[in-house]
Amino acid sequence: MTCCCPWVSLAQIISRMGLAPYATAIKFLLGIFSLLMLPVIVVYIYAVSQVRGKVRARFDIPGSPLEDLLLSWCCGCCTVAQMATHVKSYKPGSCSFGPVSTLAPFEEA
Repeated sequence: MTCCCPWVSLAQIISRMGLAPYATAIKFLLGIFSLLMLPVIVVYIYAVSQVRGKVRARFDIPGSPLEDLLLSWCCGCCTVAQMATHVKSYKPGSCSFGPVSTLAPFEEA
């Protein structure tokens, strides 16, 4: 619980110690965590959409920057998985955290 939802554990401790009611503590902590995570989420969505645009350009895949942004926002994990499959950045059936070789540059037609 403390790894996945630290605000819940902390609110329980605060309540148990009589420092504040649980409902007050959880609302406050969720607000703080949300404010801290918002910039991280925005940067992640932006980064995924930018990389998706570069992958589309490299492989001449139709689409638009708005589409890249919306797909990154709606399901960033799916977007990254799709790109990983398309550029073959992993070996099926393996779990590797190391780098892979860089794609050879494509010639302009």
